Amino acid sequence: MANLAKVGVATLESSGNLRSFGDSLDERKERTARLQLALPERSFTRLEAIKEATEAASFAEVVRRALRVYEGLIAETADGSEVLVRRTDGTEEVIPIGRGL
Repeated sequence: MANLAKVGVATLESSGNLRSFGDSLDERKERTARLQLALPERSFTRLEAIKEATEAASFAEVVRRALRVYEGLIAETADGSEVLVRRTDGTEEVIPIGRGL
């Protein structure tokens, strides 16, 4: 584990007081599980940057949001559909999702 500079801990639970982006009532009442992640320093830095950019309250919120987005992208591409990014200059790029990564 010498290559792992930091350890991030994410508790997969929602705040009872504040509804997080996209959290359904069922998700907030659901039993929670604790997940401990050992991340390389670069990955942890990326996680911190995403947390700051999205003004997420916690690393757990970042993980929950990421799971919802990824799950949605997997569902949308399951039938062979593609996810495209259209840049401001009008160019488009297919973003690989799922097994083809």
